[in-house]
Amino acid sequence: MKTIGEIIQIRLKQKNLSRAELAKQLDVSESLITKYINGVCEPPFQNVVKLCQILEINLNKYYSIGTEIDAKQQDLFIKIQRLNILDKVEEYVKFLDYQEHSKG
Repeated sequence: MKTIGEIIQIRLKQKNLSRAELAKQLDVSESLITKYINGVCEPPFQNVVKLCQILEINLNKYYSIGTEIDAKQQDLFIKIQRLNILDKVEEYVKFLDYQEHSKG
């Protein structure tokens, strides 16, 4: 799995852009671009949008970098969601029972 910095570096090479050129287009310093690439810091959202436009990176793919989950994690997440839904249904049934008993 590639880091955001690796993706930026790859796209710079593919588009034959220098860090200085990218920095100028983003209106930031070249040292900040280096920090993005080295993982020292992440660009703020407004720069992410510009970065994706300049480097022709799909914004959705950009944000999915490093957030892939394996099958076990996904299964666990689904089970947790189901439990949360069951808890809410149980609360609703109790509420309906309370409403019915309050009328009588």
